[in-house]
Amino acid sequence: MEEIQAVKPKRKTSFYISIAFMSGILMYVMQYFVVDLLLYQLLSTFGTEWAEIEWLWLVAVGVTYLATIGVSGALVLIAFRKGVLSGFSGTPACPRLPFLVIPMVIGSLYLLNMGVNLIFGDLLAPFEPSYTVDSFPHTPAGVAAYLIYLSVLPAIFEEWFFRGVLQKNLSTVISRKAAIVISAVIFGFMHVDPGQTVFAIGFGLIAGYLFEQTGSIWFGVLIHFVNNAVSGCGTYWSVVYASEEATAALGIYIMLSMAIAVIGLPIYFSTMRKQKFRRMSHEERMLPAGRSIVKVTFKNPFLYLMLAGYCCLLWLLYLR
Repeated sequence: MEEIQAVKPKRKTSFYISIAFMSGILMYVMQYFVVDLLLYQLLSTFGTEWAEIEWLWLVAVGVTYLATIGVSGALVLIAFRKGVLSGFSGTPACPRLPFLVIPMVIGSLYLLNMGVNLIFGDLLAPFEPSYTVDSFPHTPAGVAAYLIYLSVLPAIFEEWFFRGVLQKNLSTVISRKAAIVISAVIFGFMHVDPGQTVFAIGFGLIAGYLFEQTGSIWFGVLIHFVNNAVSGCGTYWSVVYASEEATAALGIYIMLSMAIAVIGLPIYFSTMRKQKFRRMSHEERMLPAGRSIVKVTFKNPFLYLMLAGYCCLLWLLYLR
C-alpha cells in the first residue's frame, strides 16, 4: 500500500513537469509557425500596404505575441486549476539593497555574456542578429509602439508567465530550486539565439530567486524592463542614427554595470543570512527535493522535444 502511494506522487510530478515543457513547445509552435502563418495570411488578404504602417504592424505583432504567452499560460493554469490573476498575486516586497540589486543583476548577466562570447565566440557568430536601419521603425508612433513591444510587454507578461504562473505552480509539486531552474531553462530556450539563450537562462535564475525572495513578480518586472529598455534604446540610436555617442554611452553603461556587479556581489551575499524567503510547508509538496526530481526531469520526453524544436528553429532561422 505504501509503495502504491509513493508511486502516485511521482507520476503526478512527472505530469506537471510534462505540462511545463509542453508549454515551451506550444510557445514555439504558436510564435514561429501559427503566428507567422497568421500574419502572412493577413498580408495576403489585405495586401502589404497596411504592414508599411509601422505602428499598426507592431501592434499586430504585439497582439500575436500576447496570444502566444496567453495560450501557454492557459495550459499551465488549467493543469494546476488556477486563475489568470494568480500569476500577479502576492504581497509585493523589495529585496535588501534594492538599488544595488538592479545594476548588479544586469552587470552579472553582462559578465556571463562576455565570458560565453570569449569561450564560444566563433561558434555563436553565425547566430548573431544583424541589425540594419530598416530593422527599426522611424515614425514617432512606430518608435513608441516598438518600445512598448520591446520593453513593456515582455517585462510584464513574460514575468507573469515564467515566474508568476510556471515557477509558482511548479514549486507546489517540486522543490523551489528545481522550479526556478526548470522555468529559467524554458525561458532561456524561448529566445532562439544561443547567445541570448544563455543570457536569458541567467536572468531567469536570478528573477526566479528574486520571486522567491520578494513573493511577487514586480521586482523582476522592473529589472526586465530596465534591461530591455536600455539595451533596446542604445541599439536603436546606434544603428538608426549611426551615433557614436550612443554606442559609447551603451558601452559605458555595460562597463559600469559589470563593475557594480563585481563590487556588489560580495556585499550582497554577505547579507544572505538576513534575507527572508517564502517557505512552503512539506505537506504542500508532492515530491521532496532530491535526485528523484532530476531523474523525472531528464526522463521526460517533452524536455527533448522542446530541445529538438529549438535546434530545428536555429536551422530554419539561421542556417538554412
